[in-house]
Amino acid sequence: MTVEAVFTVEEKIKLQKLTEEVPKLRLRVEELEETLEILSNKELMQSIEVSEKDMAENRLFSRSEALKELGLMKKTFEFLVMVQTSLFPNSNTSIIKPNKTTYNAKN
Repeated sequence: MTVEAVFTVEEKIKLQKLTEEVPKLRLRVEELEETLEILSNKELMQSIEVSEKDMAENRLFSRSEALKELGLMKKTFEFLVMVQTSLFPNSNTSIIKPNKTTYNAKN
């Protein structure tokens, strides 16, 4: 014996909306689980707090400042130019754009 369900137009619309919302709800639950996991990790939370304090006190370096500080700016630039040349040997267009920091780097 087969049972056939009969839905009104209004019920079909509600069911369709519910069907569209389920994947969004599943994603939201996963996001909340990840957030709880992070919040329950004391070591990670302490690290985040230290990072936030460093940002507030302007103790962070940009990538180019860090490379320059470590003496790697010029080497990194030369490496990127070499990669670009290897990948695009016949190109006259440069993807790597030198800037003042690049040329002022000592190493």
